[in-house]
Amino acid sequence: MQSFTTSMKHSVPRWRQWLDVIATLGMIIASGVFVWAVITARTAAETGEPRPVRPERPRPPLPDRGVAMPKGSTIGAATAQVGVLVYSDFECPYCARFARDTMPTLVRDYVDRGRVALAFKHLPLEAIHPRARKAAEAAECAGEQGRFWQMHDLLFALPRALQPSDLNSKAARLGIDRLSFSRCLDGEMAVRVDNDLEEARELMVSGTPTFFFGALQRDGTIRVIRRESGAIPPKAFSKILDEVLGSKTNIKD
Repeated sequence: MQSFTTSMKHSVPRWRQWLDVIATLGMIIASGVFVWAVITARTAAETGEPRPVRPERPRPPLPDRGVAMPKGSTIGAATAQVGVLVYSDFECPYCARFARDTMPTLVRDYVDRGRVALAFKHLPLEAIHPRARKAAEAAECAGEQGRFWQMHDLLFALPRALQPSDLNSKAARLGIDRLSFSRCLDGEMAVRVDNDLEEARELMVSGTPTFFFGALQRDGTIRVIRRESGAIPPKAFSKILDEVLGSKTNIKD
């Protein structure tokens, strides 16, 4: 009498057997590829050979017109040679890193010495940072009372604390008139933020922080000669500024 197990074995369709074989081969090939990748990466690390890098997307062209430096959110001397404009988002961790790690060096070594003017514009990425838009308005409302950069620092100090109650607490901490601030936060600065967003689209800025470096002109604009993005470390940022300051294209019109 044929056993139940043997009977089942012979009853398996041939196509099912082929599928099992193909699946097994697929697993073997995938395992081999994984092992090869690990060995290659380890070998590259040991020998110091560079790993393959994906080609970068081409950078957008530099603007062919002067880009305005906003009066309310610009620090530095009007006679500075170079202007730096940053598009930023108060809920962006890379923007917070720049504000915390790099900006103090920039202000101390370049802005306070009259060599560079620094300006801030808004690019709240609401799809991933839903509280960034209202934080941008809060900074502008604080700016109406001469506290833009103080609010800037408080917002980036705790980028997760951006609820309406948090914004009001920060305003109170800065000695801002709370009634005026609350009225302003109801939408008075929405157009100003919208204008920055529209300009960012025209300049093809899609990520934060993005920086524009250029010659500061007499009309309060910069003639852009360089564009960078990301949380640039202090030494790298200083090197960029030194290169821009030393460029012959920084001659004012």
